[in-house]
Amino acid sequence: MTDIPKPSKMSFYRKWWFWMLMILVVIIVLAVVFGMRASKQSQRDSFDYLKDGVSVERRDLQRTITTTGVLSPEQMTTISPVAGKITELNVKAGDELNKDDVAMVTEVSGRRLELKAPFDGRVIAVNGFVGEDVTPGITGIEYGYRSSVISFLASDSEVLELEPGQTVSVSIPAYDNSKEIFTETVKSVSVKKQIVASGGGQSAETGYLVTVTAENLPEAFRNLVGAGVDLEIITAKKENVLSVLSGAIQYDDNDDPFVYMVPEVNDDFITSAKSAADVADVLGDAVISIDFEADEYTEVTSGLRDGDEVLLYVPLQTSIGL
Repeated sequence: MTDIPKPSKMSFYRKWWFWMLMILVVIIVLAVVFGMRASKQSQRDSFDYLKDGVSVERRDLQRTITTTGVLSPEQMTTISPVAGKITELNVKAGDELNKDDVAMVTEVSGRRLELKAPFDGRVIAVNGFVGEDVTPGITGIEYGYRSSVISFLASDSEVLELEPGQTVSVSIPAYDNSKEIFTETVKSVSVKKQIVASGGGQSAETGYLVTVTAENLPEAFRNLVGAGVDLEIITAKKENVLSVLSGAIQYDDNDDPFVYMVPEVNDDFITSAKSAADVADVLGDAVISIDFEADEYTEVTSGLRDGDEVLLYVPLQTSIGL
């Protein structure tokens, strides 16, 4: 009797469960690999702010004072009668007069008294009308030079930086929404602090009176007494000096300046940063010497080179959560 041959056993790699197992292993391995990569990338991303630096380069620097001013006659006075009744009023606000032109006539006890222009100028305001009795100290004509200036009050710190001849950029909000810039110069700087009433006499401002030329302003605007303008005064400047954004400069316990350099955020850096108390402990720094401090930038005289990249923002970021 012939034996029936037994079927050969199927190799394990031909069985369905083997391939299911292999697929599962591959999925797990890929998940681990991608998870590790994602974790590493997340750690790198947490230090992205250290990749954004500011450049050290040569710039033209300037220090400025920004303020507002008002237009006014270069000099003003008041032509005032002493007593009597106004019988003639020959002027109105805005009129230009020559020296000795008769502006107002009053009558006192039958006598005619003429008020004349003391110099070539213009009428700023008229306080009084024909037939009115004179009130000393109130009745009269405000009179000023034909030329105008811009004036403002400087603070104690500002006045130390101001001097005649400095360049002033003037913009006029009411004229063209400040689109056009007019160049003027500082004309005078008072050394005596003044108290000037404001807000209808309800308050007062104190400061040192500074005047600025108004020669290049539009003529129609130049004669508007009290009109407001915006001013930017260049008080100091330096050209083609090595500089860095002022906000990037740090100071140690001895008040000596230094900067943090932009690091290379690689695996070694991340490992060191994770074990450090804060990120600043593993950053490279450079001790620097500084000189001229402008509005946004500071001159660097030693410690950095043209093209260096330094950090602007360095938070005290600890290793917790990294």
